[in-house]
Amino acid sequence: MKLLYTTIMLLAFNLSYSANDDNLFEGIITYQIEYTDVDERLPLEYLYSTRGDSMSTYMNENGYIKKYFFEQQVIQRRWFERETNSISIQNQSDDTLYYYLANDSKIKIKIEKTDVYENIIGYKCQKFIVTSYPSDSEDNLILKYDYYITTELNIDPKVYENFIDGGLSKMLSEVPGVILKEVYYGSFFTSTHKAIKLEKTKVNIKTHLPKRDLIMKKLF
Repeated sequence: MKLLYTTIMLLAFNLSYSANDDNLFEGIITYQIEYTDVDERLPLEYLYSTRGDSMSTYMNENGYIKKYFFEQQVIQRRWFERETNSISIQNQSDDTLYYYLANDSKIKIKIEKTDVYENIIGYKCQKFIVTSYPSDSEDNLILKYDYYITTELNIDPKVYENFIDGGLSKMLSEVPGVILKEVYYGSFFTSTHKAIKLEKTKVNIKTHLPKRDLIMKKLF
């Protein structure tokens, strides 16, 4: 009887673990980008042509790559590699690859979990407010973001455990989900990235990296 009970408990544990493991998200998310509260001195067309009108994120257990598009043409790539803990940025028209370490941050991060929820492409998302300040002061706001995260699509927080930049490691360690909406509040405009399509599929990030040789330059 004891052996039977132990077998059942082990089976239940394994089924539970497998279910959680199977729910880890790997795939492609497509976002629409919109700009609001744009300073009148800043042409809207310039924002779209330099920052994109849409973006696709390819995610797997090793990180992600984001491809920014303008009129369906790639204009920029940004990617995070877990192995090197580096964030890379490369404009399609430039032969320079800029990079920095995801844990090389000298700013203070505050994360506020709200009771605001939004349904995005069928997933319930909770709103988080992330603000950053100089490490020695909270008088001068540097950046402010709103993130809408769903826990119906899980990620392994260990992938981003050293991703201090932007408070991502702290936020995802508390809520290990997928970001389906991001609102950035800048000095001259507000940009919103909102998911419009999601596909669960195997992703090989290396196939989406630039194909030509680049000059590597560390940002800071």
